[in-house]
Amino acid sequence: MLLFAALLIVILLAGIVWRRGRLQALADVPVRHLWAAPVALALQLPLMRAPAASAAPDLLWPRITFGASYLLLGWTLWANRRLPGISWLAAGVFLNGLAVVANGGYMPIAPQTVAVLGDGAWPVGTHHGVSKDVVLPFSATRLWFLSDIFVVPRPFPWPVAFSIGDVLIVVGVARFAWQVPAGEAKTSQ
Repeated sequence: MLLFAALLIVILLAGIVWRRGRLQALADVPVRHLWAAPVALALQLPLMRAPAASAAPDLLWPRITFGASYLLLGWTLWANRRLPGISWLAAGVFLNGLAVVANGGYMPIAPQTVAVLGDGAWPVGTHHGVSKDVVLPFSATRLWFLSDIFVVPRPFPWPVAFSIGDVLIVVGVARFAWQVPAGEAKTSQ
């Protein structure tokens, strides 16, 4: 949730402040294979209700679905690697992908992090809310430092946890929105 809110704020600020209200300048940037990004994200939606890895360790479809999603995202990022900010965005996607692949197709969130969010107790191995996050203790989490370990707590209206990968994604989108040259013709392939 925080990731999407931060991305929206960055894009709106770029349009209002930097581009003087002309968000069309961002739409005119030649982003290759843009269609693949929403398809990749849509592939991840079923993972929000898939059985957690600890409940069904032999279940392959979450891993396959996540892998297909990240292949599409990676393909789109590679095709656009020369655009400003894409390297940051790709680094964030890569780090999040490492954490998720290392933990069976889910982004781990520690019980301690959930407690800081003030969401009450969530049993280990269950989804945290409507997300791809699965509650796992640090001791059972591979690459725990790449998981959702940072917290924006209350009094923020929507307390959320996020990862270093999420931070890099927001930085990448910010660099793209603020540094991309305006006035180029849009192309798609």
